[in-house]
Amino acid sequence: MGSSIFYRRNLPHYQPPNGAFFVTFRLANSLPVKIIDELKREYHEKEKKLKTITGRATRENSISELRRKYFGKFDKLLGSSITGPQWLKNNKIANIVESSLHYYDS
Repeated sequence: MGSSIFYRRNLPHYQPPNGAFFVTFRLANSLPVKIIDELKREYHEKEKKLKTITGRATRENSISELRRKYFGKFDKLLGSSITGPQWLKNNKIANIVESSLHYYDS
């Protein structure tokens, strides 16, 4: 049986047989909307410029690097966030979430 690929919110999701998965999620309002909007605006401006690069490989590598950079920015902001809900700082709740993520783990 081969890999399954599907798209949600314009992102490819790969499901290889017996694969390890990385899951990321955040609580609603964990970052102020103003910050999210600013990062998205900044990202799209830079992406638009990179899409003008004529060499396909260079263009794709540059856009991929930009995505990594902005994922890191979001991740850093989420890791240091002091706004919004802080449910996962409560060990009981964090353990419930962890258990649910591992429910089907075999």
